[in-house]
Amino acid sequence: MSPQNAYKKFHIYSQGIAAEFLQSVVVVDDKAQTNPETKKATDDTAPTAGLSQPGRGGRKQVTAKSELVEPIDNTASIKQTEDLSTPPAPTEPISPMPQLKDAEVLPIKALNEAFAQHGIVCGFLSPAASGTDREEIIKRVVKSAKRADIVILDWKMERGERAGSTALEIIDNILKSDDGKRGNSFQSRGRLRLIVIYSQTIDLAGIASDIYNHLNKDIKPEDSFKRLDDFSLNHESTRICVFRKSGGTASKDGRTYDVNALTDKIIDEFTLLTEGLLSNVAIEALSALRQNTHKILQKFNSGLDAPYLTHRALTNPSEETQSHPIALLASEMQDVLEGNGITDSVSPDRIKLWLRSLPERILPNNITVNSKFRNMTVENQLDFVADAVENGVHEPTDLSATNSEWTTFINKLKSPKKDEHSDFTNLMLADMSGASKDREFSMLTTIRSHYTTPPPYLNLGTVIAIRKGAVSEYYVCIQPVCDCVRLECATRFPFLKLELPPKPDPAKPKQPKFDFIIRDGANLLELKVDYKPYNMELISFTPDHKLIKAEQVAIEGNIDNKEWVFTGTTDSGSTIQCVWLADLKFAHAQRIAGRFGSEITRVGLTESEWLRRMAG
Repeated sequence: MSPQNAYKKFHIYSQGIAAEFLQSVVVVDDKAQTNPETKKATDDTAPTAGLSQPGRGGRKQVTAKSELVEPIDNTASIKQTEDLSTPPAPTEPISPMPQLKDAEVLPIKALNEAFAQHGIVCGFLSPAASGTDREEIIKRVVKSAKRADIVILDWKMERGERAGSTALEIIDNILKSDDGKRGNSFQSRGRLRLIVIYSQTIDLAGIASDIYNHLNKDIKPEDSFKRLDDFSLNHESTRICVFRKSGGTASKDGRTYDVNALTDKIIDEFTLLTEGLLSNVAIEALSALRQNTHKILQKFNSGLDAPYLTHRALTNPSEETQSHPIALLASEMQDVLEGNGITDSVSPDRIKLWLRSLPERILPNNITVNSKFRNMTVENQLDFVADAVENGVHEPTDLSATNSEWTTFINKLKSPKKDEHSDFTNLMLADMSGASKDREFSMLTTIRSHYTTPPPYLNLGTVIAIRKGAVSEYYVCIQPVCDCVRLECATRFPFLKLELPPKPDPAKPKQPKFDFIIRDGANLLELKVDYKPYNMELISFTPDHKLIKAEQVAIEGNIDNKEWVFTGTTDSGSTIQCVWLADLKFAHAQRIAGRFGSEITRVGLTESEWLRRMAG
């Protein structure tokens, strides 16, 4: 299968998952009308674009009126679609697109019906030309955007002001609401966001440039938006794209869409933002939870309130039951996910499709063959990778035996050498960022995510930094969970020291070991636990509402740059500030505590040295 065909199939599969997930759209347009004035259809109206060939920016658009794209049907189950290269036909016809007298008008009824074809609810807001009403509408847009999957904005919504000022203000406020000034104090960053500009303006590339220049003003390079093409911007999980309303002046840029075609194109744009193996799993999982939300709510009905209170009264201590509903809810959600075949998105067949589509998705000639493999094409290399992913590197296969260089490479992966596995990751990347990606994935598996901003509290697995000038010392809390809550007075907490690995020595090719990776500001730190009891620290903290909570403190007086800090007291009575960095997932924290317990319970024996050696 060619990379182009593989990507086409993978994209359409991902598109179906995205269509099942999407539920809500917020549209902001001062010309949105329920019953707009129409005119008779003519042959000289602007062409309506269909879907583009799938790709990450810069793909050729279909603009001919005779090449209308079949709307996506998300009513059929993706898993029941045998030929994933052909999207199923819609079950109901969409109403004909009205020809409007005013090309700037957005027909509410037509757009509503088009989105309803995909089961997507569409809400409309219309800002006033000026004054306090306009500001209030902007606040409502930002509030609505928090619950919307997609936001559609007109570009020109003001009179007497520069075109785009309202749209830019809305985009600014949405991004700040999403990400807290594009980077928050927790390990997680932002949210998934698609913003669409849908305008009658002729110069769409100019709109994209205005947005690009506005968003990147006084922004660090790592936080800046990147140009995908003349009409699309991207930064991490945010995508902004620009399209033109139909009915006005014709254009050859392929960006003119009537509302019927726009809905399909928007789903396609959302797919370009989300398509991937793990992202498809996540989207499919959240779709299953959305579809079963009301069933879960019914399980936790008010008729169970009295039994729950009986459970609380009989439990000692009763405060423990306050967290029990969370565990019950998590269990119900897991039942939903396990019963919906979510992991099919990472089945061997999907993985092979993903791998074979890499040369097309990463762009041709950007992915290369590892220099260790002679006489091997990119496609051959990806076939060997797919074989290793499906069967594992520890079992020889017929394919792996056909190439001695690959066999040598795989044998190295079996050895305990450090950092070698990033070589395997790099086989699937164009920028050789395997080491960085492996570290990012390791954090996903070991570090708890914080999606909101309540103060962190000190608990088993909390990682802190103690600043000493330009140098920081790192520690992990090993206080048992039950001793971190319901605190009535100042309590001492034990911390194990975390060591930074020494700088690599070229004379010693063996890489230093580390236990986990955390983020401290812009730096990723590789930390190793020091289990020696004599290097541990005991710090006393005073509870706030029975917990040890952190407070936000400005760094060097800069109120825009803050850290979460636990303020404690050392054994000598001096005050010490402990900067919160992360919380380890419970199982990882418990493993550290268990190993420390083994360390301090070592038994010293008087025994025959000969016998000890025989046993060892």
